[in-house]
Amino acid sequence: MKYLSDVFHLNRDLPDAPVLKYLSTTTFRVYLQFCLKCQMEKIKRSGRKPDWYIKNNGKIIFTYKEAEQKLNISRSSFTRAIDSLIKYGFIEIQRLGGGTAQIPTLYAIVDNWRNWETPQFKINLRPIDKRRKGWIKNLKV
Repeated sequence: MKYLSDVFHLNRDLPDAPVLKYLSTTTFRVYLQFCLKCQMEKIKRSGRKPDWYIKNNGKIIFTYKEAEQKLNISRSSFTRAIDSLIKYGFIEIQRLGGGTAQIPTLYAIVDNWRNWETPQFKINLRPIDKRRKGWIKNLKV
């Protein structure tokens, strides 16, 4: 399997995070796949150690078909895992996709999970799709 980068993004604080006990095994496996999709890039800083940042953050694509093939999980399990990762502050949806139009959803890795059980933590939910459903006559794109 070919990965986009040789560097794997995983926060050192994650194993001790209290929020981790709320994630199922499937959800954590999905999160690890998101981390593998990150393209890490080094920022050189004068006089200090270099920093790393996610070059493709907000543009990470992880489809249902890919989850079925790579992780051998159902579409409903993948949906629950995504909802859980959003709820506990691990990922955010940057752009909703459209399954029938084959437009992928774009995700971003966030670290809101660090604020779990503090007043700063804000529970995020999957954004509601407000687009009209069905066939639209005279649609101009």
